[in-house]
Amino acid sequence: MKKLISLMIAVLMLFSLAACGEAPASSVAETKPTETSAPKTEDGRPVTEVTTVDELLAAIAPDTVIELTGQRYMLTEASDYGTGSGSGYYRWDTGDGAELVIENVTGLTIRAANRDTCIVTEPRWVNVLHFIDCEDIALEGFTAGHTDGAYCSGGVLCFENTKGVTVDGCSLYGCG
Repeated sequence: MKKLISLMIAVLMLFSLAACGEAPASSVAETKPTETSAPKTEDGRPVTEVTTVDELLAAIAPDTVIELTGQRYMLTEASDYGTGSGSGYYRWDTGDGAELVIENVTGLTIRAANRDTCIVTEPRWVNVLHFIDCEDIALEGFTAGHTDGAYCSGGVLCFENTKGVTVDGCSLYGCG
């Protein structure tokens, strides 16, 4: 009886191993990964939805639409805030407080669905958004300013050697 059971187990194992082999090419269905592309604007630019300040900074690039879907983007909460570093398209100017500088970008849109969305910075003596050597910049539908405080001397938006700027439906507060 033991020999019969052992023989049956051996036969089962043999069939199991044979089933692990390659199937004939004709029965293997070719599957191609489905491309999931990001939404695009009518002019073909990708739309990147962001909910955090780090996502906002990471999305800064030429020919991009950044859709602000979060409530508040406190620049001082960025993981690389004040380090003097950034990406190829933004950096932190740490001269007298860390100021976000967006540079060498063409075709960037930053937009929100309503003005309840706010981009804020704490040093009240720096610009909230400072653009240098940029072109075709659109800012739409959000609020930008400095945190509440007694003294404020920084601008909200600054455009240096930048052309083709549109600011539409934004609320700006602070001193600049």
